[in-house]
Parts: sequence; structure tokens; C-alpha cells
Amino acid sequence: MQYSQGMRASGREPSTVSNIEGQIAEGHELSNTVVAARFRIGSLANVGGMGLVYDARDLARENNRVAFKVMPPLLGSTEDARERFFREAEVLSSLRHPGIVEYIAHGLTADQRPYLAMEWLDGEELETILRRGPLPIAQAVILMRRLVEALACAHERGITHRDLKPSNIILRGSRVDNPAIVDFGVARWLGRTLRVSRAGMLIGTPGYMAPEQARGQTDIGPSADVFALGCILYQALVGKPPFAGDHITAVLTKVLFEEVPPARFHRPETPETLDLLLCRMLLKDAKERPRDANAVLAEIKSLTVDVDPLDNTPPLPPVTTRRVLTEAEQALYCLVLATPEHSSSDEDWAVSSSTIRTPFVNDPQWPRETLERLGAQLESLADGSLAIIVGKGASAKEQASTAARCAWLLLERNPLAQVILVTGRGVLGPHGGVPEGEVFERASALLHRRALNQLTAPITSGVVIDDITARLLGPDYAIDRSSSTLVLLPVTTDAAAIGNLAPGANALSCVGRERELAQLMSALDGVTEDERGSAVVMTALPGMGKTRLLEVFLDQVRTGRPEVTMLHGRGDPRYASDNYGVLAQILRDLSGIVAQDSPDEQRRKLETRLGIYAPKTNPRVAWRDVLALCVPTDASTAIPPIWPTLENALTSWLAVECAVHSVLIALDDTHWMDASTVRFVDGLLRSANDLPLFVLTIQRDGGQQHTPLPWHGRAQELRLSGLSKRAAERFVRFALGPETPNETIMSIVHDAGGNPLILEELVRSISGGLSQSTPAALLAIFQARMKHLSYGARRALRAASLFGQTFWRRGVAFLLGLDRSTDEQTVGRWIDELLDAELVEQHAESRFPGDSEYGFRSRHVREAAIGLLTDADRDVGPMLVSVFLEQSGADDAVLANTTYEIVQFLQKRHNAYFIARLSMLTGIPLHTLKRETPDDPLQLKNLRVALGKLLHDDEIAEVRHLFRDV
Repeated sequence: MQYSQGMRASGREPSTVSNIEGQIAEGHELSNTVVAARFRIGSLANVGGMGLVYDARDLARENNRVAFKVMPPLLGSTEDARERFFREAEVLSSLRHPGIVEYIAHGLTADQRPYLAMEWLDGEELETILRRGPLPIAQAVILMRRLVEALACAHERGITHRDLKPSNIILRGSRVDNPAIVDFGVARWLGRTLRVSRAGMLIGTPGYMAPEQARGQTDIGPSADVFALGCILYQALVGKPPFAGDHITAVLTKVLFEEVPPARFHRPETPETLDLLLCRMLLKDAKERPRDANAVLAEIKSLTVDVDPLDNTPPLPPVTTRRVLTEAEQALYCLVLATPEHSSSDEDWAVSSSTIRTPFVNDPQWPRETLERLGAQLESLADGSLAIIVGKGASAKEQASTAARCAWLLLERNPLAQVILVTGRGVLGPHGGVPEGEVFERASALLHRRALNQLTAPITSGVVIDDITARLLGPDYAIDRSSSTLVLLPVTTDAAAIGNLAPGANALSCVGRERELAQLMSALDGVTEDERGSAVVMTALPGMGKTRLLEVFLDQVRTGRPEVTMLHGRGDPRYASDNYGVLAQILRDLSGIVAQDSPDEQRRKLETRLGIYAPKTNPRVAWRDVLALCVPTDASTAIPPIWPTLENALTSWLAVECAVHSVLIALDDTHWMDASTVRFVDGLLRSANDLPLFVLTIQRDGGQQHTPLPWHGRAQELRLSGLSKRAAERFVRFALGPETPNETIMSIVHDAGGNPLILEELVRSISGGLSQSTPAALLAIFQARMKHLSYGARRALRAASLFGQTFWRRGVAFLLGLDRSTDEQTVGRWIDELLDAELVEQHAESRFPGDSEYGFRSRHVREAAIGLLTDADRDVGPMLVSVFLEQSGADDAVLANTTYEIVQFLQKRHNAYFIARLSMLTGIPLHTLKRETPDDPLQLKNLRVALGKLLHDDEIAEVRHLFRDV
């Protein structure tokens, strides 16, 4: 017998349970007593945070064994707890159904503690049964039907359970067709007002909560139970819960953001109608789910089950129908998790807690508009935490930079909060949103590690980040590496410093950009000599080094043209909606104002630099407006600037500056520049024909340009293309030293494809001794580039990666289920897009006549593409590739990533020794075995022979599908 109704600790810490047991020993034990002249109390069956459960006898009934639940002394005087206890009794007394634990009686003991007598359940918790693995589909359907029938009885009476989970379901006699739902302690009864359902409380269990519960909403309806039932059915079919994690915040984040893969991804024999119903039960929007249990029951009755419900036959293998790759893909995301100062610990899964609060959304300065303008997706969680997803960016670095700004915006609002920032992949589900994947697991692990570290030593205040994010952010950001966790220090708007690759690396900044740098210097000299205004718009794709070239240009002007007045500004999403936000920052930087200066000191510096001393007898309103713009004042006393007067004053000042010497205005990140600054600069250019004013702006090709620069058509355009082969060679040789082998240099140059950012990452990996593996940061860079491809091109790229370094157009079409000639033409257009993006290249000859053959430009590109495959596609892909190669008549056809699969197999079944033996027997280098399969047919034959020596017959059968003729 196993009975656990009402006996879980309900999130209470172990010390609490110990206290309860101690109080029982001090005279609160009810064994061998009679309560209410009816119940003879036997032995204590179990102890929980919300109840002590005794094995008792009902003297008024023939079948008299009952479960007698009484409130612990520790909670007996708590009004909320007593109300919750009586609510469960009231709810059960109104429900009569075989699928719900039977109510018998309730009342007060002699010492005024509430009690509840219920049916004694002989059986097992569903949670215990599911730990053994998934159920046969027939059993899962029958179990779900019984649960839905019971829940429909509750919903018809206006009762929502709100805490359905496997541990709240007891299977009588361990039979799936005889379940009983228990624990209605947090149930909501329509029309009843109960104080225990107040806002800010976490109602339910995180892994089975509906999204509206995870947000802390109080109006929880029957569709929340539908969601929980969907979680239970998913676990019964797949063998694991849809939402799991090591930290409560991570689990709540998954509930809100993850799109769970359909059950058929894990278990292909699942009936399609059942899978579709399950997908709708797990929809994030409560209005899109079935409204209540009755709606689910109407659909589940149509599912015919002809199998014995107690049949324990294991799940059937997948049906042998033609399978294709799915449309789901993994993508690169940045996740920011912010938890309050008093967030729940890993063990604290309490239904309610006085520490639960929502400090971020309650802040009157809550920056939701700014965060959404940054392209972030955000949700507040019921435990007071906040989850922010950044899934867009022209480059991986911009994506990480945007997430860093979001993280610091939150930390500025609540300095005592814990803020975590990680970068990783997640599977994009059919309904969009942010899906499950490594990004959530990494965030959860980082939260757990930080919590443990705080117990032993103080941690630097800041945003905790993972190594991938740190590499993507690069030297532009200050990172504290003094402890076991990386801490991002405050993000500033100052110009980024040029990072060092090696001694003398600053000289690398202009390798291959000498011509463009000379053009900029020439344009500036022309403005000075001709005393005429001019503008240059520098454009380039992400990663081409626009900002770095700008910094080098400004350094040369600073040292070689000291007479030039330089005004350097950078767009910032935090100030994108402010009037003249960038212009104010430019003037503050020019005047040498720092945040530590007092308002009086800031005004003095501003007046000194701009030369605006004014006699007290002749106040100048215009300069008052300049001061009001640049120096923060008390909002209650500040006089708002008069914008036309302000612009006239600044235009007059610039005219005075230009009369003395040339003025250079350099503007970076113009896609985040506020509209008023853009308008002011455009007005300057229109009126500065006779002034030595040079405006240089940085604009991204294909970026999210909020407002096109109005002077673009009148300005000279300087477009940065990729580095030439010779320039890239000089870059690598300078960075790694003259003794670097030519083969290494040529390999790096080829893999980089002229992209300076990729070139630097490859140089860093070589200098760090990682030449045989692709750095995670480089994979993130490639995957961010792939995100900008069309949907079809990304599908083609993922399919191509399954073949290896070499693939074929018809092979890609076959894997995608597109076999007809018209479909192959569509695939051809997708591959042409990959060629234009310089991710793949076409071979002059093809192994298969009549079919076009291609290759990835580098192994790094292929590894990045493999990283976008879902687990389901990784499972089915090798088999599809094998079938295509066999049908195409390839000699010794073998999966292009066979060695990867075999190495994984050996790691699971054996150890590193077997992998080393495989390398020795085949003559294939160990690093090649772990990365890709060689194309040499002789080595492939050696691979099969070596496996025959290393593996037993049954193990050989498990890898047989990897070869065509074994």
C-alpha cells in the first residue's frame, strides 16, 4: 500500500517537517483515540506540510477504513491554512465521482484542529509509475479518459483543481483505468471569494502550471486544468515531463516560452488525432485551448482503443513509412533571467510564500517600452522573476549586446536582483515563441551555481554571463573574471575599445582597410581645404568591421589633425525615444562631463567648453535650453527646452567652431539614433555648404533601419566588402607570427571568407590551441548569419549538413520530401541563395551524373548548420541519407557523419579506449573521427572491418543502418 494524498511537504523545507514530528512527540499524537465519537485513529501513515494522515476506522460505516487527515499543530493557528483546509473539505463534499477521492466527513478535533476523513486509497501514485517509463498508448488514452471524466464532474460544478500533477493522482490497485484525483486544497470554486487566492501567490506546481498561473494571474479557469492534463498525458506518452529544470524560475520560464515538440517527434506511433489534441491542450493562450474537461472528453471519446488496458507490452517501434525532415529548427537566442532578492531556492516549491513578489513590473519606471523597442520578448513570472528573450540581431554580437543592455536596464531598476544572461540554441516550435533547448538549461545551471557561490563568498555585483556570451561581447565590455562565474560590469555608451588579439594587435585594425581609411582622411582633408560641408555614409554587412574602422579613423584624426573638433556619438536604444538624446550625449562627452560630477560642475564644464558665459544682466534663453538638455535636473522644477531655440543656439555655436577650424561629426549605430538628432544633423548639412563640416555616419546593410537617413542620397557612400585574400593572409601572419605554417594560414583565410570578425575568432582559436574544434562563439556567429536566410534556404542548409562536407541537390530534395522535378527546382533556388551568402560552393564535377554537387565552404559552416538540427531530425536524418545514397548507387555508401554516430555509440556503450582502438585500426586520426567522415572509400572499408573486430554481433546490428551493404 502506498498512500500519499495530502502528505507531500508542499515545498516546505526539511526542517519544517522535523518540527512537525517533534510537536507530535510532545502530545499531539492522535493514535489510539476516537475523534467526533466516530473515527478510531490508528497509526500515523505519513507526515506532510499541510496534513498528518492516519490510518483510521469509521465506526459509522461497514467498509470502514479511512484516511484521516488533520492539520499539523504548526499550522493550526494560521488563518489562511485553516481556510485552505476547509476549502478542500467543502470542495470534496460537493463532488461524487469514481475518479475523485471520496469525501466522508470533516470537522474539528478536541483541540480545535481541522480534520478531513476520506476514502483510503490502496495503490500507487501515477508519478511512481511514470518514473518507470512511458505507458503503452492504449493505457495512456484510457487513463486520460478516466481523468477527464472525473475533472468534467468538477468543472460542471464550477470547480477548478489548479494543481493537477502525477503525484496528485492515485491509481487504485495500480490500474490505469481506476485513478483517483486527490488534493483539492488550492481549488478555485466559481462564485466563492477566498482570501488565500490573493494576487502575488504562486498557485500550483511549476512543471504543470498553465502559463496564466506562471504569470501569477488570479483568474484561473478550467483551461488551466486542461493544460495540466496535457502535461500529464505528454509525460505518459513520451516518458518525461514537458517542462523541467533545476530552478523554479527556469521552469516557469519554460512554461511561458517553450513550444513543446509534438509527441510524435519522440514516439512516431502516436495517433495523429491524439497528438493534435495534445498540442492544443498545451497552447500558451488559454482562449485557444479546449475550454474545459467536457470539451476534451468529446474529442477523446472518438479515439478508439482496441487493446487491453492492462497490457504491459512495450511501445511499438516506429511504422516504416516514408519519413522526411521536420520543419522545426534550432536557433540562437539570448536569455536574461532576473530574480528578486528573495527568490525561491531550488528546493522551495511552495504553493504560497510571503517572499513572492514582483518588483520589476511594480516599478513605476518599469522599462517595458524600451525593452520591447530593443526587440525583446518578456514575461513576468509569478515568483517575482522576469524572463527576457532576445532572438533577433543583425549579428550574434549585436544580439548579445542587445541582451546585455536589457540585463543592465533591469539591474539598474533593482540593484539587489540576480540577473543572469546566457546565449544558446533553442528549438523553434510550430507556434513561434521561444522553445526548449540548451539556452534554458545553461541559464538554470548558472542560477544554481550562483546561488551556491553566494553561500560561501560574496560575488561581484553585476550581470552573471556564460562564456559564449562573453566571447560574443568581446573587448567592448568590461567582464570580471576573478571568480568562478563571469560577471558583466556596467554597460556604457562610450566608444568601444579595440580588443587585443596578440601583442601589437592594434595594428591589425586596419589590415586590408588601408584604402578605405585613406578615402576617409581624403574626404576630411577636402572639407578642410574647400571649406564646404560634406557627408560620408559607411555601409557594410555585419562583422565587416565598420565600428573598428571608425575608431581607427578617429584615432588618426585625434593624433594627426588635433585642430579638428571631433563630435562622436552612438545611437542607443535606451534613448531612442528621447529628444536629442544622442546630441546631448555628444555635448556631454565633448565637455568632459562624467556621471560623478555634481550638477553645478556639469554646468561649469559645459559653459567652459561651449563658450557660453553670459552676463547676468542679459540672460540668454537659448543657452538655458542647452543646459536643460545636457544637465539632468529635478523634473518638478525643470523648464522644458524650446526646441527651435535650442537648435538655433547649437547651430550658431557650430558655426563659431567651424570659423576657427573644421568640425567632424561621427555617428555610429544610426539605426538606434533618435529622430530629433537625425533631423538636427540633416539641417546642419543643408545649411553648411560654406562651412568645413564633415559628417560620417555608420549604417548597416540589410539592418533594421527604423528611419532612413535623410541625407543618404546626398552623401558619398563608402561600402566595406570582405577582406581580399592577400589582406586576410597579412592579417593572419601578423597575428600569429611569421613562423606560422602556410597551410594553417591558408586554411584560416579560406574558412573566414573575407569576414574580419570570423577571421579574428579563427585566429583566437588557433592561438588558444583549439585548432581541431570550432569555438562556440564562432558557431554562434555563423548561426546568426544563417538566421537571415529565407525559410527554405535554412531548411536546405540543415538537410545538406547531414551529408557531410559534400552534398547533392537531389539528396537535399529527398530529405525534405521534395522528389518531383518542380520541387527540385525550388531546392535549386534555395541552394543558389546559399551560394550567394558564400556558405557553400559548387563543385565542377559530381559523383552522381545528372545531379549537382556542392560543398560547404568550411567545416565550421557545416558544424553550425548541424547545430540547427532538432533531435528528431538528427535521429531520422542518417537513415534518410543512407537510403538516398543506396538508391543513387554509390559504392561503399556510408553516412557522411557515420563516424560521429559511431563515436557517440562507443561513448555510451564502452569508453574512450574503444574510440582510440577504432582510430588505430582504421588509421583515421582521432580528431577526424570526432568531427567528420573522410571520403576515402578505403578508409570507409577499414571502418567496417574495425567495427567487426571491436563489437559483438548484437552491437553490429545496432549500427547496421549506417552502411549500405553490411
